[in-house]
Amino acid sequence: MVARTAKFMGQAYSTGSTVTLEVEYNNTIVYSDTLPAVTRDPLPVDRPEQDLDATSWEKELFSFSTDTDITGQIPMRISVANGTVFFGHIWMNYTGNYIWQKDPNDPSKYITIPILPVDYFGDPNTNTVESDGVLNTMKNGTAWNWRTNADGQLGDWAYPIYNAETFTFDFFVDPAKIVLDPYVPPV
Repeated sequence: MVARTAKFMGQAYSTGSTVTLEVEYNNTIVYSDTLPAVTRDPLPVDRPEQDLDATSWEKELFSFSTDTDITGQIPMRISVANGTVFFGHIWMNYTGNYIWQKDPNDPSKYITIPILPVDYFGDPNTNTVESDGVLNTMKNGTAWNWRTNADGQLGDWAYPIYNAETFTFDFFVDPAKIVLDPYVPPV
């Protein structure tokens, strides 16, 4: 077992200055407080002033501790009051040990840069067109498939949880994606 940090990624919106959020991960409350909120909701996306895009709306809202022994389908619950929270990802450390970066000597090539696994944050599952690791989605106790008609929203993996709503789901933490050892270049 190795202690790991999980980052709850998304954005909070409210007509006030904060949103109240409670998040349960693996049947334990990991956050119960207010979050600073911005006043411009990103939906709908077809407004003329596009100051929010898919790369800028998602931020780290809070972090919590877990460990590398907790894997598989993890039950989660997100409850929101006084605004809207868009849940995007949970990034965890120990999900990699190197990054690709342009070679400063030849910008047409990429090189591998080692990063300690404790400092590497990424998705703890393999995101595909079919799945982002979020399964069995329910909103206020009713089955909910947000991706069915997401058309041009903030991306298929941005889940809106509005005022007085509770979103429950199982979040897949893949044991095969845990990286504990430093990067060793091929010989």
